[in-house]
Amino acid sequence: MNIILDKVTVSLGGKTLLKELSLEFPSKKITVITGANGCGKSTLLRTAAGILHPESGKVVYDDKDISFLSPGQLARIRSAVWQNPGVPPDMSVRELLELSSYSSRKSKEDLQRAVCNAGCEKLLDRTLTTLSGGELKRAFLALALAQKPEILFLDELEANCDANFRSNLPVLLKELCREYSLTVVMVMHDLDLALHCADHLAVMREGKMELFSSVTACDFPDKLREFAGEYFTISRGEDDILRALLRYSR
Repeated sequence: MNIILDKVTVSLGGKTLLKELSLEFPSKKITVITGANGCGKSTLLRTAAGILHPESGKVVYDDKDISFLSPGQLARIRSAVWQNPGVPPDMSVRELLELSSYSSRKSKEDLQRAVCNAGCEKLLDRTLTTLSGGELKRAFLALALAQKPEILFLDELEANCDANFRSNLPVLLKELCREYSLTVVMVMHDLDLALHCADHLAVMREGKMELFSSVTACDFPDKLREFAGEYFTISRGEDDILRALLRYSR
C-alpha cells in the first residue's frame, strides 16, 4: 500500500511545520526519514499516520483519503511504534499482547508470530515497567505486528537499543517488510544506520523535503554528499552499501 501526501500543510501552536508538502512513500518498501532536530520528521510521520490532521491538503493510502476513514478502519490498515509509549502499570508483556489480540480478534498464531519476529519471547512474563528502553521497543513492535497491518510507522525504533539490536535492525526490517508485505515509514537520526535500512531515503530541512531518492539510484551518492558532505564522509563499503561516517570537530 503506497502513501501519498498531496500539498499537505500542518501548523501547531501558530507555527507552520509542513507547508504544501507533496511526496509518495512507495508500497512494500522501507522509507527512512532523517534530518536535524526540529526539521519536521516526527510531524511528517504522525501526519502520514493520521495522528495529526493537516489544515490543507490530504493523505491518501492507495486510493483512500484517510480523512474519510473511521479510527477503526485506520487501525486495521496501519500500526505504529512511537517514542516513549504509554505503559500500563503492573501489566506484563503477555497481558498487553493478549489484550490487543482479543480486542482486534487476531489469532494466537498471529500473536506468536509477532512475538518471535520482534524477538521478545523471553520478555512475556516481565512487567512493562521493568523493561529497558530497548526491551520496551521490542514489546511494542510485537504489539504493532500482531495487528497484521499493511503499513508500519516507526519513530526512532533504534533509540535506547543496544548494539546487538541496532546491528540486526536492517535485516529485521527487510525480513518484516517481506514477510508481512509491509510498507514501512520510519524516522531515524543515525544516517549511517538509515543507509543500511532504507530502500528510499527522505531528508528533511525546516519542514521541507531536501532530498527524496531510492538509495540505489545512480545519482544518489552525489545528492547525499551535496546534502551531508559538511558533516559526514560518504563512501561505499565492501558490502556495496553507502556509509556515512560523522566528522568530529577538534
